[in-house]
Amino acid sequence: MGIPGFNGQYANAIGGNCAGQVVGYTYLNSQGSIVAFVWDKVNGTRQIANFGCESEARGINSVGDIAGFLDSPPGGVSVAPFLLRLGQSYVRLPPLIAGQSSGARLVNGSDEVVGFGLDGSGAEHEVIWNPNGTMTDMGDLPSQYENYPTGINDSGSICGFTFGYLNGPLSYVSYIWNPDTGYLPLFNPLNPVNSVWAVGINNNNVVVGRLLGNQGATLGFVWNQATGYTMINDNLDPGSAGWNITEVDGINDAGQMAGVGTLNGQNYAVLITPTGTEPVSGTVTLGNYPAGPNGVLVTVQLYVAGTTALADSQNTTLDPSGNFTVQTGAPAGTYDVYVKASHWLRRKLANQTLGASGMSGLKFSLINGDINGDNTISLADFGQLKAAYGSALWNSNWNPNADLDGNGSVGLSDFGILKMNYGMSGD
Repeated sequence: MGIPGFNGQYANAIGGNCAGQVVGYTYLNSQGSIVAFVWDKVNGTRQIANFGCESEARGINSVGDIAGFLDSPPGGVSVAPFLLRLGQSYVRLPPLIAGQSSGARLVNGSDEVVGFGLDGSGAEHEVIWNPNGTMTDMGDLPSQYENYPTGINDSGSICGFTFGYLNGPLSYVSYIWNPDTGYLPLFNPLNPVNSVWAVGINNNNVVVGRLLGNQGATLGFVWNQATGYTMINDNLDPGSAGWNITEVDGINDAGQMAGVGTLNGQNYAVLITPTGTEPVSGTVTLGNYPAGPNGVLVTVQLYVAGTTALADSQNTTLDPSGNFTVQTGAPAGTYDVYVKASHWLRRKLANQTLGASGMSGLKFSLINGDINGDNTISLADFGQLKAAYGSALWNSNWNPNADLDGNGSVGLSDFGILKMNYGMSGD
């Protein structure tokens, strides 16, 4: 399906989310004015805001918050970053160095924004704008330079690749990065001096991309911490014989991957669905949360029934109706299923059967108020709410977990929710 621009002009689509929204930029008219747009199947193409200058949308998260560039905005810089939260006015993000250009490229469900900032000498640094108003300089993978972050998940883990040809024998090396542990390099498993490009990451820290094989062709891969690299071509179902998967460009929380493949010499866009797994699906009701469940990150865990033996743990996000689906490789059997969300207590459904068609119809109702995530609502949570009281996004004391009602600020209504559920514990 093509995405139309305005007044017959073409549209350049750059990012999308699981709700089917697409963002990018298009010419507003034949005179060449460029504007950021958002598109969906129901509403079509529409300008996201009147910024008073040219603009480009680069990323959209699961709830519809959009990050991007302002081109030649007021203030004397060439490029400035912005974040537009759904239903609110846009926020212009601060530069790395006052008076220098910066730009936003990616945004996750926690409104962490990844982009770049120029330093005083004009060199580009890859940076993260945190919702509390602070900025983190990602630096570079040791011995590498020219960093290209390509994906961020809702836990703040980032994948990307970096170039270091002038500083050593390696060319493109991929990585996972997070603020606690820094860089984990992902070298090409076929030949460490060959290039590897990581381009997508899901909420389970599974990374996909392409790498250069020993014959000079690119190969699609999937990687995780437990098993390392898996070449898609080496693990195709017998019914997919003849396909050559040359790249994988994205992966969702259910493990489905989008990419490019060839069959009989013809290129195709492909959807790759893992076999040997079964769906676990259900609905989560989030207590005292008028903002709605769309995009809220939840952890789904399967324990062997009546034991503490963890069989599987998956992260995923809820849709607008609170529904979720994860794929599990756990064997058929009876399990206790737990669901936990950030500031809600964990809940269990005991003795659920996983069969050949998976497990469905699970219904959870979560209690709000667990700000510090310890599965109890206590004085410690009150202390965190007190510290964040009166704050909103980009304030230095902002704590998204203290925004219990999801209205974008911490106030009296959040205190009321905590007081109502005080003293309760999760399963």
